[in-house]
Amino acid sequence: MGYSNLDCGACVAMTNTPETRCVLCRYRYDALDRIAVVDPEVQEVVSRFYQKNRLTVEIQGATRRRVFHGDDRLLAEYETDGSITRTNLLSTDRQISVLHALSSEERQPLAYSPYGHRLPGGPFSGFNGERADPV
Repeated sequence: MGYSNLDCGACVAMTNTPETRCVLCRYRYDALDRIAVVDPEVQEVVSRFYQKNRLTVEIQGATRRRVFHGDDRLLAEYETDGSITRTNLLSTDRQISVLHALSSEERQPLAYSPYGHRLPGGPFSGFNGERADPV
């Protein structure tokens, strides 16, 4: 997989082999060089909104996600999808990586590989408090 910048100010993720070259995802950045729009080819577009360089709101179709911060820490995530709501209280380390997520249904410990990968599921914030790339 490779990344390529387009003349329109967007970046795309592509497969490496020429015979199967296709766009997997398009990224658009705001004036402060933060990812503002993620457009995966197989899912709905994700719009991201920031407050003081911290992701606070993410909208993907009918799904709305809100991140709550306090003193440079992640505190909680709130997600709505139609009439379904989910709230996670978060426990993080010094690098703001989410180590535990507590919801009304379960307590979920999280583990990361040396490169920050983890199993799917759980809160949408992860290693270093960042969102996982959909590609």
